[in-house]
Amino acid sequence: ADILTQRGSNIRAWGTMDSTTAEGATMTTNGATPRRRTPRKMTYSQSVEKYLRESQWITDAEAPAVTTLRSLADALDNGPLVPALVAQFGMTFRALQKREPAAAGEKDELDGLLDDAPGD
Repeated sequence: ADILTQRGSNIRAWGTMDSTTAEGATMTTNGATPRRRTPRKMTYSQSVEKYLRESQWITDAEAPAVTTLRSLADALDNGPLVPALVAQFGMTFRALQKREPAAAGEKDELDGLLDDAPGD
């Protein structure tokens, strides 16, 4: 395939080649500062469906979290942007991500801080 038509690559006018990584960062061959690619604008519902399509590990065992995520996305897409709904969406999404087999042993920063907090 012609390099000009390859997905994720482009040729700049002065002949350097940039390619986009899976994470969205741009790698450049001329030593320039990498730049992030802006994801296309999606609704909450579209982003949830994209995440679910790309997360092959999700099974029926995650149905409650998936249903909650879809309901929250619908409420955020069709109603006023309520900070409490945005926060709940984020918490539900993170909880679902933590169930991914590859992430099972990992802790996010908030979990680490809560584990280290005195009390209980």
